[in-house]
Amino acid sequence: MRSRTDRRPMAPTLLRFGLLLLAGSSLVTCKPRPEPRPPRPEPRPDVTSGPTRPAARRPSRRPEPARPRPVVAWRARPPRPGPAPAIVTPKVESRTLRNGLTVLMVRRPALPLVALRLVVRAGSWEDPKGKPGVAYMTADMLNEGAAGLDAMALAKRAGQLGATLRTHAGEDGSHLSLVVLRRNLRPALALLSKVATRPTFPAAELARRKAANSNVVARVLMYPTYVASIVFARALFGRSHPYGRLDMGRPAQIRAITRRDLLRFYRTHYRPRNAALVVVGDVTWRTLLPRVRRAFGRWRGRRTASKMSGHKPRPVSGRLLVVNRPGAPQSVLRVGEVGHARNHKDMVGLLVINTILGGSFSSRINMSLREKHGYTYGAHSRFSFSRRPS
Repeated sequence: MRSRTDRRPMAPTLLRFGLLLLAGSSLVTCKPRPEPRPPRPEPRPDVTSGPTRPAARRPSRRPEPARPRPVVAWRARPPRPGPAPAIVTPKVESRTLRNGLTVLMVRRPALPLVALRLVVRAGSWEDPKGKPGVAYMTADMLNEGAAGLDAMALAKRAGQLGATLRTHAGEDGSHLSLVVLRRNLRPALALLSKVATRPTFPAAELARRKAANSNVVARVLMYPTYVASIVFARALFGRSHPYGRLDMGRPAQIRAITRRDLLRFYRTHYRPRNAALVVVGDVTWRTLLPRVRRAFGRWRGRRTASKMSGHKPRPVSGRLLVVNRPGAPQSVLRVGEVGHARNHKDMVGLLVINTILGGSFSSRINMSLREKHGYTYGAHSRFSFSRRPS
């Protein structure tokens, strides 16, 4: 047996051992947690090592079929057309100046605007023999110089009025037009009078316009639509007929036009008795007539206009003409024959028939092409209705 003196040192030892255990447990519990490591990036496939197996795709769900719409009674019947709109034709009033110029006026007081158009009854139909394009070039040169003003000065005067002076010549006539505010009516008539009655046809501007128009014709002949229209008109009327050729003329014919040709054509056809001034807008005779007399009252003609020439369409029997255009993105078809002139007694009825057949987008031939056959192209029909059979 151990003596009492032998057991005394055991108590401090056990006490120290217990304290160490408690300290160790506290150190373990107070240690902070380590931060989570970021996930490792997935290894990229090595391009040089060969093709890799694609990842498996999840099977996509098939879309559910659309449910049929419920049948409604009113869907079975198309809507009935509403009442026809009331058509109010404009009232045209006319006056004639002492020099023979006809003035036509239509009152439209809804807006403070006035539209002016001077129409001359002379177009490509009156071109001199062997000189196609003279009528077009004459009208094209009117605003290139007049009354001591060059083209830039004329354009500046029109711009100050907030307008653009336009000139054009077609098959049956030529015209000059502009639209201005009502308060600018007086200077607008003065500008229109200078261009129409005192043109100068400068030689430098003529050379520039001839080059520009030649380029326009060369560019137009690149489009199948225009080529088909030109060939179609020539087949119906002939190369020498005014309706069977280009109003501008071909490039060689344009280059052959001289300043003398323009002066001769202008002096022959641009006369007050062969013209009419059309005025539409917020205006009355009380304000219009004195201004027109001041602007155009001194206009005189030196010669009398030539009579209508006797061109006749060439007789046509069933023919098929093909113009080969390698590489063209589409084909153009023209089918037709010579029709009536504008003054035909059945002109209104023919317009109604043409509207049903092919005169609108919802006409029969276009809807047959698109709805019945499913093509995305277009088909239409029309009457030219010129002054002569066209």
